Amino acid sequence: MEKIRAALRRANEAAAERRHSVTVFSDGSGHIEDPRGKEIASFGPDSSDAHIAAIIDNYVESLKPKPRPIPEIVKDLRVYFKDRIISVELDKLLDELSNSPAATFPF
Repeated sequence: MEKIRAALRRANEAAAERRHSVTVFSDGSGHIEDPRGKEIASFGPDSSDAHIAAIIDNYVESLKPKPRPIPEIVKDLRVYFKDRIISVELDKLLDELSNSPAATFPF
């Protein structure tokens, strides 16, 4: 049970102190709810504390923002600067950035 409590603490910290909850039914199955009462995940009667904690931790990971690919960021910058005067140097740097080998790899 302590593993579940620790995972709930991590979920509450990741969601700015909102309250997540775990409901266990009489047959041993249950579900995990977010602060709005929406079911995040469910588990069966044979689930261990470690398995339930892993479900909560996977949910916490899904809350974290994911890095965007560099070509997508460059595209957004071009749209942002479209109506503004863009310097030749900045345009050249954006081309270099979008065509660099590092742009194809995750951060």
